[in-house]
Amino acid sequence: MFRFLKDKSSFKCFTPEVMVATVLVEGALALYTLLRYHSTLFGRIATAILILLAFFQAAEYHICTGENIFMWAQIGFVAITFLPILGYHLVCLVTGEKPLLKLGYALAFLFSIYFIFGPNTLTSPVCTGNYIIFNTAQVLAYLYTTYYFGFLFLGIGESIEWIQKLRTIHGKGGALFFMVVGYLSFIVPMVFVLTTLKLTANTIPSIMCGFAIIFALILGLKVVPEYHSENSSKGL
Repeated sequence: MFRFLKDKSSFKCFTPEVMVATVLVEGALALYTLLRYHSTLFGRIATAILILLAFFQAAEYHICTGENIFMWAQIGFVAITFLPILGYHLVCLVTGEKPLLKLGYALAFLFSIYFIFGPNTLTSPVCTGNYIIFNTAQVLAYLYTTYYFGFLFLGIGESIEWIQKLRTIHGKGGALFFMVVGYLSFIVPMVFVLTTLKLTANTIPSIMCGFAIIFALILGLKVVPEYHSENSSKGL
C-alpha cells in the first residue's frame, strides 16, 4: 500500500488485486461483526459501515474494469455518503447525546437521492491505475465536502470531549478512543498523500477509502468489542 513512498509514479493502492482483497477483508469483518454483535444497535451500525466500505471498493473495481461506470459511480457515492453520519451515530450511542443526528441522516438521504436522480451529478469517473477521479458539479462538491468532513470532525471532536468524562465518571471511554484512532488512520494518510503528490480534491473519495481498510480493522476488532465490553449489561 505504501509503495508511493519509494516511487511517486507507482501509487498502487488500487490494483484490481488490492481492490478485491479489500472487499474480502471488509466483507469478512462485516460478517464477523454481524454474527457476533447483531443483537445491539451499535453492532448493527458498525456492520453497516463495513458493508458500505466494501461496496465502495467493489464500485471502484467495476469502474476500473469499465463495467457500467456511471452506475457504479452512483453506487459508490451513495455508499460513502452514509459513512460520516453512521460513524457519528456510533459516537452518539456512547455519549448518549445526539443533537445533530437527525440532520446528518437527512443530509445523507438528500445527497444520495441527488446522486441517483440528479442530472450530471457524477460525470466521467476516471480510473488512473492509482486512484479514481470522481468529477462532480462544483457547487455540489463544496456542499458535499462540508457535510462529509463536518460530520467526520464532529465525531472526532465529540469523542475527544467525552473520553476524559467517561474515564473519570465510569472508568470507560475505550471505544471512543479507538474511534478517534480509526478516524485518524485514514484522514492523516489521505492528507499526506494529497499534499505529497499534489493531487486535486476530486481524488479524495478514492484515496480516503483506500486507507479506510485500516479504519475497518480498528472498527471491527477494537471499537465494537470495546463498546460491548464496557456496556455488556445494557444491550444497547
